[in-house]
Amino acid sequence: MSEINFLVLADADIGEFYLTKGGHGLVVRFVSSRGTRDLAPEDRIDFGPAKCGPVTAAELVATWGGKPKRIEAARQAALAFLHQWPEGPQID
Repeated sequence: MSEINFLVLADADIGEFYLTKGGHGLVVRFVSSRGTRDLAPEDRIDFGPAKCGPVTAAELVATWGGKPKRIEAARQAALAFLHQWPEGPQID
């Protein structure tokens, strides 16, 4: 995995979430009109009560990475991100 930069979710109200390389391994990079923040697997994202409420970055990536027909490079990146937090959600 040389270049990792996958769009995990784009939400018009909140911002965009990318699975990418960070300073200490893989991160979910949250980009919004208010700035950029790197999230570790255990970090929480609050989508608000009108959507799904708070979830961890690992839950977001597990849902995204576990979808059928996900390209193999994206699936491998998701697995590597999730393995950084063994106690969190994983995909097969």
